[in-house]
Amino acid sequence: MAEEATSRMDNTHCSGYFSTTMKTKIMPFFTVLLVALLVPAIAYAELPRSILGLTLGENVKKYENLLWMNGATKLSDTPFLTEVNIRDTAFPGIRGGSVTYGNCAHPGMLIGLKLKFDDKDPSLFDQLYDLYEKKFGKPDEWQGDAFHTVRSWKWMVTDGDQRINIVLTYSKDPTMRPGVSIKMVMHTTWMEEYDCYNAKIDKKHPPAKPMPASKLNLQDYVPHAP
Repeated sequence: MAEEATSRMDNTHCSGYFSTTMKTKIMPFFTVLLVALLVPAIAYAELPRSILGLTLGENVKKYENLLWMNGATKLSDTPFLTEVNIRDTAFPGIRGGSVTYGNCAHPGMLIGLKLKFDDKDPSLFDQLYDLYEKKFGKPDEWQGDAFHTVRSWKWMVTDGDQRINIVLTYSKDPTMRPGVSIKMVMHTTWMEEYDCYNAKIDKKHPPAKPMPASKLNLQDYVPHAP
């Protein structure tokens, strides 16, 4: 009987130890899993990635009612992005614009947006610039021209290893649709799409050996009358 009681005590002790050990091992596992699931939200949490209800990092399907989805097109210069125009009645004061979303590393994720204002007055640009400088500080880069036909400032806002580029522009150049515009791009995610696309292309079609300019007759590249 004593041996049987001792055996039961040992079993109870082992069962308790096993239960405690499993809890110790399981809890960190679920904690890690939960953190992994929350990483995207945490990574983007402090980035200014929303404007007029559009939020970069979200899926494009969330905004289909605001977009001309039947006109979605892969961009020729950046084929890892798909562009779709914003409906011209989607937002007050906005006469046009578009969003871009990934089609490689992050299919469907909004990565960039462009907005054009109805009002083409340069004073609107000045007012927005004051608001942007107050919120984000002095811009990081001038992207306009020397004659101020295009006035364009770029802010690069970072949060950890994530970065978003914000560009405020006023243009008198007819090739750029004159007026005031805002452009936002999640630079880090853009680069992930770029790397994903290049990896696929290099795998299918190894890059050709480039022709050095020293072997070209540059006269052939000067425009001339036919």
